[in-house]
Amino acid sequence: MSDEVKSSKKDSSSFSPKFFDAEGSVLGKLQKVLHVITAVIETLVAMVLIAGVVVAFLDVPSIFAGINGNGREGLRNLVSFMATIIIVVEFIHVIVSQNLGSVVEIIMLAITRELVIREYTTWELLAGVVCIAGLFAVKKYLVTKKDR
Repeated sequence: MSDEVKSSKKDSSSFSPKFFDAEGSVLGKLQKVLHVITAVIETLVAMVLIAGVVVAFLDVPSIFAGINGNGREGLRNLVSFMATIIIVVEFIHVIVSQNLGSVVEIIMLAITRELVIREYTTWELLAGVVCIAGLFAVKKYLVTKKDR
């Protein structure tokens, strides 16, 4: 096998194996270009989200001041704000790492945030807890080590 063929196989091994069925053809080259373009866009989106998280932290002092004046509602606002930031950070992690385990984690965080922030009836809370338990089961039994 020539060095050119070996290097092209090595380069394509970093991509999804089924994505490039037409390797060596114009379609295969176009698919690689599209893959690179989408990777660049994902990186730019992640960078914008990181900048947004940094800017959002500028509001923390005013939220702390709201705790003193509003009591429980101010604390709920702080928890909601911080949970939203955590979800955004996890979303950035999902964009960058692209694994199934991270997707399950962000869904769990989003459901947990809603359960903590809003006031629900007992049955609605139970349904939320069952959903989270189901996501834990999915993560344990359906997400393989390869997907993590």
